[in-house]
Amino acid sequence: MKELAYHFKCLQVIIILCLLCSTSVAQKRLVTEPLLSSTQLQTLGKQLKSHIIEVQRTGYAAKGYHFPQDRIDVGRGVLITEHLILTSAHWLDLRTDESTFSIEVKCLGHINMIKAEVIEISKKEGWVILNSSSSLSCQPAPTMSNMTNASFYIGKNLYFYEAYPHLPAKLTMSGIAPSPMQFYWLLTGRVFNGSPLFDHKGRLVTVAVMADIRTQDVNLYSLVLPSKSIGSALNKIRAHEHLIK
Repeated sequence: MKELAYHFKCLQVIIILCLLCSTSVAQKRLVTEPLLSSTQLQTLGKQLKSHIIEVQRTGYAAKGYHFPQDRIDVGRGVLITEHLILTSAHWLDLRTDESTFSIEVKCLGHINMIKAEVIEISKKEGWVILNSSSSLSCQPAPTMSNMTNASFYIGKNLYFYEAYPHLPAKLTMSGIAPSPMQFYWLLTGRVFNGSPLFDHKGRLVTVAVMADIRTQDVNLYSLVLPSKSIGSALNKIRAHEHLIK
């Protein structure tokens, strides 16, 4: 009986230690994601806006099809170098009723669009690299040296630029998307296709793949790329930058 009581006491100690460890981890996460003041949010908003690219896709009808007006889709991308832009892949696919499509880009808030072309695409990983025909005047986004350290987890906060009220909107990671989309992560709320998401320091973390996803809990979500895919895309961009130079 005494031996049983001893083992039970040991188990209690182990459980308490585990709880303390969990609390410690939670506290570390809170430290890495501080609550930003309104002034800090305004500063972050200006910073995020300077990295964002508006991407316009125009589709042209294939033989036997007719579009009553130009088929135009608008999304977002993020400037990585003065010419190279990262966005998501699915919305730039050629559709069955199209012969081809063109892409134009501009810095968010600017007027003049310039031509761009797809120089690399990974449908498997969900990203596209665009090359603009001339350099863009907005600022390349800061990135992490190792994107696998982005440490996606449920409850992680990410920010994207929202024009009104000129502050970045804060969204939260909700977990891996359900089958058959489990390659992606779910983010609460809705963003544009290709919208870049940043951490509280203004560093690029991911881009949105698809907006307006509804799950069984009836909430609105967006799909975003996992950090491994973003890391792969950034490596490709660095290789292309070297070739362009």
